[in-house]
Formats: sequence, structure tokens, C-alpha cells
Amino acid sequence: KTVTPSLDDELTTSMLPTDLIIQPNPVGDFALVQILGKEDLKLIEIYNLAGTKMEGILTKVTDRTYRIDGGRLVAGVYLVHTLIGEEMKTIRFVKQN
Repeated sequence: KTVTPSLDDELTTSMLPTDLIIQPNPVGDFALVQILGKEDLKLIEIYNLAGTKMEGILTKVTDRTYRIDGGRLVAGVYLVHTLIGEEMKTIRFVKQN
């Protein structure tokens, strides 16, 4: 059986920044955000879909890795906004119960 991706699948895949990774996704108790490449990270924030900034959720592990404390989030979809170099990048993740 051949599966053809929908337009939504293609848009989602093409919109993912290749230098920003969240693992695992969906998120359980925790996940890691990794910034690849050589550009400097200037900003990293998490927002829910209502636009509320989620405070106290990120912990810096290294200059290029952050830990998301999934235990402090309710189930839902969240956005990680970053400023890498001079470019704003956003990636979505899902928090599961």
C-alpha cells in the first residue's frame, strides 16, 4: 500500500528547523532541546498555544542543550521560540500525560 503525504504533512516537515531538535517528542516527564550548527543561541522560550509564556520550564544543560521539565506542563501543544544568530526559529512539541 502506498501512502501519499498530505499537504499538511509536507508543510509541517518543510517548516521544521533543521538546526533545532526536541527529543523525545511527544514529551513525557522531560525532553531535551538541542541547538545544532554554529550560530549563537540568543533566546529560548516556551509558549502554550494561547500565547502564554511558560516560566521555569527550561533548564540549561550546556550552551547548546536545554532540558524541558515536562512534569510541570499540562497535556497539550507547545511552541519553543528561539533566536539563533539573527533568525527566529520555532518548533512545536506535544506534552502527553
